[in-house]
Amino acid sequence: MNEPALRIDELRLRVPGLAPRDARQFGEQVARQLAAQLPGAPATRQIGAMHVRLRQPAGVSRHPSPAAIAGEIGRRLA
Repeated sequence: MNEPALRIDELRLRVPGLAPRDARQFGEQVARQLAAQLPGAPATRQIGAMHVRLRQPAGVSRHPSPAAIAGEIGRRLA
């Protein structure tokens, strides 16, 4: 029996200041976090685009964490 899977054909993140390798790893972390946060098999659907903007409070890391990005995407998909 096949396991349910999350398939992301394209994920574009704009995170200024990351080197290409670091940006790729960051995107992979977001995808892994998202897969872990979605319960069971998500309904089959295609999402043309989703714009998510996260602002970091003063004194917090310059970039949002992969978990924060995946969390916001997951909330919108729910």
